[in-house]
Amino acid sequence: MDIKVKLKNKNIIVSELTDDLYVDNIVLMYDDESPYMFCKVKSVDSSITDIEPGDILVVRRYAKEEFISNLYFVAEQDVRCIIKEEEYERLIS
Repeated sequence: MDIKVKLKNKNIIVSELTDDLYVDNIVLMYDDESPYMFCKVKSVDSSITDIEPGDILVVRRYAKEEFISNLYFVAEQDVRCIIKEEEYERLIS
């Protein structure tokens, strides 16, 4: 879903990524019980300057708030790291 919103209060709209990851050639299966989740940035509050649409974030799973159509709000303080999309692609291939 492509939605344009003006986000406030350092919020980010993301979609969860559910790919299996490869670490040292070992498959780590997607785990929806993990305390963390990978997600792709769809939209970001303009006051956040180091995160942009297309970035992949690792966030605390319990901190996500459901929005609509498999999109979630996460707050900047719940972001644990930013991964460029090219790096994430290396993790799943």
